[in-house]
Amino acid sequence: MFGIVVVIIGLIIGLFFLLKIEIRKYKDEKLLLSEEVVSIDVFNQLINRAIKRRKKKDDPFTLMLVDLDEFQEIVDTFNKEEETFIVSYISKHINSALPEESVIARGEKPDRFYLYIPASFDHSNIYNLAKSIKIEAEKKIQILDKVTIKKTVSMSIATYPLHGENLDLLYQSLEIALYMVKRSGGNDIKYYSEELSQTKESLDLFHELKNAKNIKSSFIIINLSST
Repeated sequence: MFGIVVVIIGLIIGLFFLLKIEIRKYKDEKLLLSEEVVSIDVFNQLINRAIKRRKKKDDPFTLMLVDLDEFQEIVDTFNKEEETFIVSYISKHINSALPEESVIARGEKPDRFYLYIPASFDHSNIYNLAKSIKIEAEKKIQILDKVTIKKTVSMSIATYPLHGENLDLLYQSLEIALYMVKRSGGNDIKYYSEELSQTKESLDLFHELKNAKNIKSSFIIINLSST
């Protein structure tokens, strides 16, 4: 009798976890089909689950980081309401260029957007996609019926698992590539590569990121040992 009770309890627990997994899949699928700009926390959870589901698969997905150049000019020139309108306008245009099942998230800084490009997209065209996104992000914005502004953006690209096997490493790859774009004056797109991580500038950036964001030192050790 006791054994039967244990089996029943085990089945209930198993069904509970299966249901939980299915609910998560449903939420992810719903999110991939929506066009809303999600929070960075929701975005991180989505990416972490995508990584877990692909541990035994070779299907790559790509992350992009879009950063508005000279955003401080907007902050200094316009009030908060107008600043919010500009950022919202840009995010809508970025979203319009994304392929199906992509996700856009607002970064911790208002001038940053993170993009998830799914494995279903043809990754041989990923750079062309980035150029299309850049064009949309840089469309002119009309403020107060008279003022028209046009901003440029800097972009970085990193692909899982080639440029990182977890979220932290992918973010670091994005930061390094973006850092190189900004050092060159911005208004460009950079795909992360191992060569970028071996320059003196990127090594300096590793230390800055580690101090500012408490990034794991193992990544720095890996890259230092490869130089």
